[in-house]
Amino acid sequence: MTRRIDIVEVGPRDGLQNDPADLTTEQKLEFIARLEEAGVRRMESGSFVSPKYVPQMADTGELFQRIKRKPGVNYTSLWLNDKGFRKALTAHEVDIDPRLLFYPSEAFAQSNNNCSSAEMREKQRDWVRLYKEEGYTVFFFF
Repeated sequence: MTRRIDIVEVGPRDGLQNDPADLTTEQKLEFIARLEEAGVRRMESGSFVSPKYVPQMADTGELFQRIKRKPGVNYTSLWLNDKGFRKALTAHEVDIDPRLLFYPSEAFAQSNNNCSSAEMREKQRDWVRLYKEEGYTVFFFF
């Protein structure tokens, strides 16, 4: 087994989706460019989620179309269901990084996905099949 640690910067996704400021796509691209300049090589640059629940990520598709990729930088996204995964598959310039998320509590599962941890595990079984059908290896995050 290879021993390595991958550090993923999630500020362009997690940080901005929790910020009440309504940044433009241009401002987000500038933020991503500054992270690149700082040496970040792997970043979660957006999420394919419902704009109804996370309006700050409504422009993720456009953001990925406009990213000026820097060689050696990995630009991933987050999704919480198969619909989001399919959007990521069709989006321009997204580095697909299939993963499964395990929730620390029932309250977190409910607030993040509107379902229980057990229901989420059932959905994720389907995701594993979908990821494999698309030719991807699955990563697990805790």
